[in-house]
Amino acid sequence: MEIKKNTIYGQCRCCLAKGNHRGIMQEYYSNGIREVYFDIFMDCFNLFLSTDTTLSTLICSSCVQRLRDANSFRMMVVATERQLLSQLNVGDGKQTVFVNGKSSVILLLS
Repeated sequence: MEIKKNTIYGQCRCCLAKGNHRGIMQEYYSNGIREVYFDIFMDCFNLFLSTDTTLSTLICSSCVQRLRDANSFRMMVVATERQLLSQLNVGDGKQTVFVNGKSSVILLLS
């Protein structure tokens, strides 16, 4: 059995699979891009995972890939929405408001 570098044996927080997994709170790099899985859960799903010390803080490679795919899909949809809205608002000087749960962000289109 090969043990990957920077992994800890335990249970995946997302799917409960046992094995050598990465820490959700740790910083990793994938293709030169910084990843902290805990932060991706917040950004992508607006989901704050419990930090109770009795719960696992590990994530398996399958769940990491699924999380990356979900985040990539989210970023694609946001970029497409911005592009479509910018085409709608060309020259009318209006503000576009993106609403995300409890907070809102105003995006000024020029």
